[in-house]
Amino acid sequence: MPAVQLARLRTQLHDLRWHFTQPEDYAAALRSLFSDYSDLTYRPSPALQSANILPSFHIPPVILQQLELSLFPLIQENPSAALAVADVLWHDDHIEMRRSAAYILGQAPTSHLNDVLNRLTLWCRPQEARTYMEVLLTLGTQRLRSEAPKAYLNLIYTWLEDPTPAAKSLGLMALHGLLQDVSFENLPLLYPLLTSPLQKAPNALHTELQQVVKAFMRRSPTETTFYLRQLLGTSSAASPVQRIVRRLLPTFPPETQEKLRPLLHSSLDTADEPPSA
Repeated sequence: MPAVQLARLRTQLHDLRWHFTQPEDYAAALRSLFSDYSDLTYRPSPALQSANILPSFHIPPVILQQLELSLFPLIQENPSAALAVADVLWHDDHIEMRRSAAYILGQAPTSHLNDVLNRLTLWCRPQEARTYMEVLLTLGTQRLRSEAPKAYLNLIYTWLEDPTPAAKSLGLMALHGLLQDVSFENLPLLYPLLTSPLQKAPNALHTELQQVVKAFMRRSPTETTFYLRQLLGTSSAASPVQRIVRRLLPTFPPETQEKLRPLLHSSLDTADEPPSA
């Protein structure tokens, strides 16, 4: 892997700025820069070789860190040009290019809120690799989460209410990402989003639902216990929430287990698989 000299890298990134209003040229120059620092000796392990590995330049993390530092003022000065650059970068399959596109989206000012939401809707496609979606929903929603959370929650709601399991999965991924963001504190806004999936999600989504419920419990055990008690108290034996809580019960605090266990229908099959890690 080529050694990274910060002074030279910063000069290269400064030169890159001249292409910022020409999206295709900027993308080509950025791709060339990533190639210069690419680790040509990288060889995946035999296990990874058999997997569907996403294209990557395998560059040192400092390259992306310095790129984002150089991009931030450009995004604030000319958000329209930045979003045009992001459009081109997102169409490159290399994970570093898509990460850069997501970063631009996540740092665009809320004066361009509709532009950001439109791109999230367009780019978040169930058929895309999960890694791309995780990068987009983490980096690409940064300012939405802090400055326009209700707009982002409306988008998540749209995914969760979509009849297709793939779209619901996107919504659960986005909801889990919000719970992982410790700066997002308005948890009461999130519980209503979870109700419909817990009541009628197909079996294929139960593992993802377990992860979301566990994230809720880690963030706020008291609120989550109260919420689950209400949901269990009105659920039928066939409701997904019964099966999901039963699987997760051993992972909950003892006092939570005591409060939830009496609300679990005894007619449910207790031979479920153990809770996911």
